[in-house]
This record gives sequence, structure tokens and C-alpha cells, in this order.
Amino acid sequence: MRRLQQLALMIPLAFGVTACTDGGNTLLILGNQTPSADGLSCTFDTNLDTTALTAGIFDLRSPLLYQMFPVLQNSATGVNTDLNQDVVLIEGFDIEVSFPGGFLDAVPEPQRQILQDNSETTVLRSFSIPPVSQAVTSIDVFNPPFVQALLDSNVFANTAVRALVEVKVEAFGEIDGSTITSTPFTFPVTLCLNCLFFDSGDCGDPLQPADFGLPCGFIQDQTTVCCLSQMGDLLCGVQ
Repeated sequence: MRRLQQLALMIPLAFGVTACTDGGNTLLILGNQTPSADGLSCTFDTNLDTTALTAGIFDLRSPLLYQMFPVLQNSATGVNTDLNQDVVLIEGFDIEVSFPGGFLDAVPEPQRQILQDNSETTVLRSFSIPPVSQAVTSIDVFNPPFVQALLDSNVFANTAVRALVEVKVEAFGEIDGSTITSTPFTFPVTLCLNCLFFDSGDCGDPLQPADFGLPCGFIQDQTTVCCLSQMGDLLCGVQ
């Protein structure tokens, strides 16, 4: 049974599924994209040639959840004259988080059970991918109870501790009235505490917060400079 984590609807979806199909070579997750900052805006390209992220790092101190940006491809040929045929209607993503290497053995109860209960989630998304086309979206892969259980376990009290998790992602939706599931995509993420944040002290001039702002708004995967504003807020930006 799917545990619903997020809801972000973009277009209405059609129901009345008649059959179930494996995505096979039709619906693919090609990789995890890196968002690009263009001035004060953030862009997402489906071209993974130079910007694909092969592994992630998530600092549990982050005020934001870890996000992936999967690039999907609809490989249907699109030879039908009906423009609505061979269009994949994405409904969401099933996410499964696992701890290879026996890390869970070091986690005490009840946090271990909370992690297990929250290791499978479903993120709802709604968008379409025409035949022979690609699309990119964003999904949170760790829900708040999962992150809080890691913090409460005190396993990361020693900030030198690192834990590798594997995130398996599958997209699901419809094509021509039948359900479809993508090929699974597995992405490794290293968890840590205070491994990405560099505290630079006072921010200084409160009129220049952009020096510490992230145009894309994501705090993950790279070293981040933080400072304390005059209002006591922690402001972070990429080093």
C-alpha cells in the first residue's frame, strides 16, 4: 500500500484503467539531474551529458528535505495519428530507501522501527510526457519522520559518522488507458551531520543577503557557507 507523501497536481488525470503494463523500454528514468542557477532563476535541463549527479550527500542539519530531480523518457514511437495516444501521464513516484551494510543494527528502538515504517513512500506528481520526449521533476526522498528518527537515534552524535543509503525510485502512471511503471532507478546518498555546513559567523551587512542565498533554494550535495543574520536566522549559500 502506498504511503502518500506529497501532492502537486499540474493537469487532470484520466482514470478507468483497463490493464497493467511494465514500463519496460517505454518509460525510463535516465538519471538524477543537477539544477542550474541562471542569475536569480533556477533551470532544469533534461540533458544529462555533463550535469548528471551520480551520488548525493545530505546533511541532517539542513532545514530542507533532500530532493532528487529525475529525468524521465517516454520512448513510445508516437506513430498513431491520435495525438492523445502514446502520451505517458505521470501520476507519481514510489520511493524505497534501504541501508546496505547493516547500518540499522546500530540504530536503537524505537527509532529503528520508525525508519523501517517510513522507508517506503509515494510522492504524487501530475504531468504528461509526449512520445519520444523527456521531462524532469523534483521529489523529496526522505520524509520528516525518517529524518527526525535519524537525529533522535544519536547515531550521528559523533559527526564523523557517515551512513550510505540507497534510494530506489519508480515512476507510475498511464499510457493509452493502461497503467505503466518505469524502470527502477537507484541512487546512493550519504547521510551525515554537520558535514556540509561551514559557519562563517555574523552575516555582516543585512542589506546583502544574496551573498549567502541559494538561487535554486537547495542545500545539499556540496559544501555550504552559513552565517547568522541580525534577526538570528541561519542563512546558507554554496561555497
